[in-house]
This record gives sequence, C-alpha cells and structure tokens, in this order.
Amino acid sequence: MTGNRVEADRAAERGEACFRAGDIYGTLTHYQQALALHEKVNPAGVEVAWCLDRVGAAQFRLGRIDDATRTLQRAVALRRALHMPVHLAEALTSLALCRLGTEQFAAAHAALHEALDTVRRHRPNSLIEGQILTHLAMISADHGDPTAAMAQLRAGLDIMAAIDPMSRDTAITLGKMGTVARQTGDLDEAVEMHEAAVAISRRGPWPKDLADTLANLAVALLDAGRVDEALQCLFEAQDIYERVAPESRTYGGCLRTLGIAYELVGDSARAAACFDRSVAIRDPA
Repeated sequence: MTGNRVEADRAAERGEACFRAGDIYGTLTHYQQALALHEKVNPAGVEVAWCLDRVGAAQFRLGRIDDATRTLQRAVALRRALHMPVHLAEALTSLALCRLGTEQFAAAHAALHEALDTVRRHRPNSLIEGQILTHLAMISADHGDPTAAMAQLRAGLDIMAAIDPMSRDTAITLGKMGTVARQTGDLDEAVEMHEAAVAISRRGPWPKDLADTLANLAVALLDAGRVDEALQCLFEAQDIYERVAPESRTYGGCLRTLGIAYELVGDSARAAACFDRSVAIRDPA
C-alpha cells in the first residue's frame, strides 16, 4: 500500500505540472494513473476526490463530455461524503459545465445555484464565486436575457480582477462579455472584450484557451465585416487546436466559422472541407 501511495503521489505531481503548463493530455494521463493507484489505497479518500476533479476537467476540455460527466458525478458524490463544502462547490461547477455542454440547462442551473449558495456561506468573494456567476450569466444569455447576463458577468469580473486581473478566469469572463455584447449587436464592445481576452490568454500557458478566445474574436470580427482579420485569428486558432485539442467541440465550432469565412471570400472548396470536418468533430456518431 505504501508503494502505491508513493507512486500515486508522483503521478499526481506529474499531472499537476502538466496542468500548470497547459498540457491537457498529460494532465489526463498522469492523473488517471494517480487515480487508479489512490483508489487501491483508499477509494473514499481526499486524494481520490482531487484526482477525479482533475481527470473530469481534462476530459471536459478535450471534448469527452460523457466521460467528464461520469467522472465529475463521482467527484460530487465523494465531496459530499467528505463534507468539503468549498471543494463540493467547485465539483458542482465543473459538472454544470458538462450539463451546459449537452444543453441540459435546468440541471446546470440547479448545480450552479447550489454551488453559489454553498460558496457564499463558506467562502464569499472567492474565485469560485466569480466563476459561478460567469457560468450563470451564459444561461441567462441563452435564455434571452442579455441584461441579466451582463450584470452577472460584471459582478464576476469584479471579483476575479480584484484577485488577479491577468488571470485565466479574468480572460474567460472578458470573452463571455464579448459574446453577450455580440448578441446585443454591440460589435465594437464585442471585439474590444474578445481582444482583451486574447491579450491575457497570450501571456499564460493556456494554449486551448487562447485558441478558444481567438475563435470567438473571429466571430465578432466576421459580424463586423472584418473578414481578413477574422481569417488570421482562425488560422492561428486552427494551428493551436490541431496541436493540443483536435477532438474538442470548440475546434468543431472554429472550423464552422472558418468555413463561413471561406465562403465570404469565395473559396467554396475550402469552406465545404471545413464544414465536413466540423460536423465530424461535433457529431462523431
């Protein structure tokens, strides 16, 4: 058992190093090894819960939504059993993202509100509260209430920027603000917010986040009629996705946007190829 624990800790250390370096595949591989070893030592231990959190997050970022959902359901159940409220809120938030990814809005809304109530009781004005507000904002936006969405995003941004104005979470929130601004037709603000998100993402070791923000900026640029600039963003995003997340649904969305851009410049052959590959990624069945 002692040998398993030592090897599990080493695997988790390797996984954490990959996580901090933005290496999603490495994070998943090493944390899966750590999880298997920790489960042999104590299947209901804190270490198992931590590994489940990391494995589920990596699976989600790679577009393996069903696997991530199953993993994070286990994480939520174990966090409840261990009576760890703040970590439970984090696990609920991650699970809610999976629900959003499969358009289970009611389940996502319930999980996020439980997480928000929990964190406000035990750790108010923390990073996780800002993250939850950001995710709730996107549900508001999807349900046709951009005013509420923007208010939630600004509240989340206030919390995150006070903690670290150049953080990954700040960049993500700025990007979501850009998405909501685009929905309301304010394309100047949309481009401004997405450009701010890209600038922060370039500074950190988060290649997939950079690809996501570039793809979102490209959508706003296309809406503003700035096709050449959009294409440059999409080419850069495509290169990153191919290297770090070729199976992700966001890459499928990027390819669809690239197809639209190719149509706008009259390249129907490349547009069709992008649309075909986008469908293959987003709906592999």
